[in-house]
This record gives sequence, structure tokens and C-alpha cells, in this order.
Amino acid sequence: MLKYIVASAIVMLFGFVVGWFNQSNFWMAFVYVGVVLILAYMVDAIKTRKDIEYINSRIKNYNK
Repeated sequence: MLKYIVASAIVMLFGFVVGWFNQSNFWMAFVYVGVVLILAYMVDAIKTRKDIEYINSRIKNYNK
């Protein structure tokens, strides 16, 4: 949750500086950050699972 809040604050601050959105639709930063964080966690979970499978297969081959 803290990551989400910090990331949202950074996106909102940067978005206001470069003009991505105006004050009336600042809430879009929360949507953008939420979608990106969910996708990032999914990709990380998939990659971690593949890494674990690879390590387990290496251990099985080593023990033979």
C-alpha cells in the first residue's frame, strides 16, 4: 500500500510539472499507477515462478 501511495504521489507531481493532466483530472494518476502496479506484480510473480522451476530442475539434475 505504501508503494502505491508513493508511486501515485510521484506520478501526480511529475504529471503536474510536465502537463500530463490538469487539476480537474488528477485522480487519473491513481488509476494509471494502480494498473501499472498490478501488471508489474503479475509479471514479477510469473518470472519468479519460472525462476523457481528452473532452480528446482537444476537441483534435480545435480542430485542425479
